[in-house]
Amino acid sequence: MRTDQQERLLKCADDFLSVLKKYAADDVEVERILEFFIPWYQRVKQVAITPPCYDYTLNVYFTNPDISPVAIKYCYETDGKHELCVAAGNFWAAIYDR
Repeated sequence: MRTDQQERLLKCADDFLSVLKKYAADDVEVERILEFFIPWYQRVKQVAITPPCYDYTLNVYFTNPDISPVAIKYCYETDGKHELCVAAGNFWAAIYDR
């Protein structure tokens, strides 16, 4: 049985995966992040992660424009309001239990 934290994490993971797939079709950088996210998603589905989990670091692709054009295109240029940036932030908050 999942805890409330794990249920929230699963919902955010499902949402994030859906949005990643949507944009990966047209953006190779998002496709790369999707490939990195799949193992995390599988661990969430298997209830192998209990928040907080501080090992998750993919959020850097959405927050650091020096290493990722995704941060610029989907987060900085949209003032954090793009659905991909929002989904990434929601997943990060859930996995860090914030």
